Amino acid sequence: MALSGLNLNENEKKLIGMNLTSDSWMQFLDTIPISLSEIEASKMISEYVDIDPCNGLEHDLILVCDKDSAGRPMYRRQCQRCFQFVGKFISKAEAIGSKNVESVLRVDWSKIYKVRGEFKGILRDGFYLRKKKEWFSKYDIYLASPEWAAKRLKVFKRANWICEGCGEERATEVHHLTYDHVEREFLFELVALCHGCHDRVSAK
Repeated sequence: MALSGLNLNENEKKLIGMNLTSDSWMQFLDTIPISLSEIEASKMISEYVDIDPCNGLEHDLILVCDKDSAGRPMYRRQCQRCFQFVGKFISKAEAIGSKNVESVLRVDWSKIYKVRGEFKGILRDGFYLRKKKEWFSKYDIYLASPEWAAKRLKVFKRANWICEGCGEERATEVHHLTYDHVEREFLFELVALCHGCHDRVSAK
């Protein structure tokens, strides 16, 4: 999968993580319980995408040399796993006494945040579509049930089989004003409509 069209270096690809390959995030999506709210699922997604490579581990530190705006060398310790700088700057004398000084590991954090943000959006959309598909599957089963047929008949009888939209045509369909209580609807949440009025209200 293309990552925002950004030119990522190897450090940035490593930091974004192998958990964001197409196969792995699809597998992760399948582990999110459909019963979760969108807020709960979003939190779970953020924890997955923003995982710290050093979570629970000691930093894998190396001594690196960078340069300030004037081109003067600066020495610090940097983690090879999460790329964070750890501790204060080190004096040149102390750095020279060290056997190994590496070049600073470059990471453009703005790219990291952009890519992670895109993946979060993809995963949230995927969860919403799965939840929507699951909901409609159960809804279709409910519409074919004896319980719905009995409730539907009550609505038609209440309206004397006259469309509650136009007040003229024969009512042939029952429309939900809200889906907040599907399978446990209040009768005032249901209206009897003719086919034409049902099409009009459903087109909104």
